[in-house]
Amino acid sequence: MSKSKLKLPLLGLTLTSLASTSLTNRVIANEINIEPNNTLNQTTETKQTQKITTNSTAPELLDNTFSSDAAPISGEISYQAADLQVSSNLKSTSDTTNNTSGWAVTPEIGTLGIGASVTKSLTPNLNARVGVNAASISVGGYQKRRNEVTYDANLDLLNVSTLVDYHPFQNSGFRVSGGLVFNNNKVEGRARIRDNVEFEYNNNRYTSKDISSIKGKVSFPNNIAPYLGIGWGNAVKPGNRWGFSANLGVIFAGAPQVNLDADIVNESLREQIKRDLRVEERELEDDIQGFKFYPVLSVGVSYQF
Repeated sequence: MSKSKLKLPLLGLTLTSLASTSLTNRVIANEINIEPNNTLNQTTETKQTQKITTNSTAPELLDNTFSSDAAPISGEISYQAADLQVSSNLKSTSDTTNNTSGWAVTPEIGTLGIGASVTKSLTPNLNARVGVNAASISVGGYQKRRNEVTYDANLDLLNVSTLVDYHPFQNSGFRVSGGLVFNNNKVEGRARIRDNVEFEYNNNRYTSKDISSIKGKVSFPNNIAPYLGIGWGNAVKPGNRWGFSANLGVIFAGAPQVNLDADIVNESLREQIKRDLRVEERELEDDIQGFKFYPVLSVGVSYQF
């Protein structure tokens, strides 16, 4: 075959290739013009496909494409959800903390009577507390001498406390409390003397014909008394609306003082009866001297504004 005959087929192949290339470029140009908004996505997808085709075999192409797309989406959703949860928790805690004022009231009941206290936060570990408690209780039936003299009385309680609560552990409700209690606690009553029964005061015998009745009063010498105790509950803990409160302590009120006053019928025995009543007072004071440390036990429920 001659060289001229070989050149003709080669020329035909060259022209065909050029025509095919030109047609391909025109189609691509038309696609770009028709869908301009998808140009960036197509370019990105093309690069990813090229990268996958280079590093993977044909059967792995579909799996790699989905795993490549799924991982970033999954990670993005996970991180966004966590951020939203943390943000929500922080906002909730912040709102609750901001909604509490550091002031709280605690209704309570105990050995000081029924009342309430108001607590104010001073520092994270220190609170100030002011309370008022009062009660009137019947304590009749005390017998100094069986079947001779029986004392019926009323216990009147009135206490105004000004205390400081120290919380050594911020995450615990335990506290140590100290301060002063302004009190007007007293017991007042009357001795009942049975008719036709002799009773003895200081080794002297008397009947209702000598003394018709005896009035008595028991009071505490320290109207302003120190208080020391422990307790549980922080009424003004940040973020807490409701809480439980308990107190256990003592008031150093001093040894109780007894005063007796008799309605004397037999005037000839007046001075003797007065002397004997002083002896009876000291005996009664000995019986109740343990109350110089007045016990305090109370429980309550606190509410923070």
